[in-house]
Amino acid sequence: MLQNYVLLREFLPRDQEVFCSLQEDQDVGQFVDWLPRTRYQAEVAFWDALEQQVMPIRSRFFYAVEVDSIVAGSVGFTLLSGGSADCGWFLRKNFWGKGIGTKAVALLVEDAFVKGISKLRASARSQNIGSIRVAEKCGFQRLGEKNGRVFFEVIDNRKI
Repeated sequence: MLQNYVLLREFLPRDQEVFCSLQEDQDVGQFVDWLPRTRYQAEVAFWDALEQQVMPIRSRFFYAVEVDSIVAGSVGFTLLSGGSADCGWFLRKNFWGKGIGTKAVALLVEDAFVKGISKLRASARSQNIGSIRVAEKCGFQRLGEKNGRVFFEVIDNRKI
């Protein structure tokens, strides 16, 4: 069986169309509170992601999930206080159920820990079984559920 090669990389200007189409996708939007976006909103978010890459003090890290040279989705985290960050992920529908989300989130967690983050938080809609499984497979511990969302965190145990 052929394994998918998954990597995270910074978004590039050439990724605008796939980024926007992902954020406009109704199927993806059913699981993400702030999606789907309009084209204009998606373009603003895309250019914000690019601008974050050159900020002297960066607060948001958004990455393209690339699978065999194709952008399959997006992952990222936003810094909070006290060495923690909120993170999230989403994939284009044709990449669901193939283990790609798990690989991408594992890479994201490692990247965050390397950057000095000691705790990552995430949440998923309670009906989003795929994202819940990704979080659990990547070492996130379930904290509880509220208003139809499941909340998780993972702690960098290397710093304890």
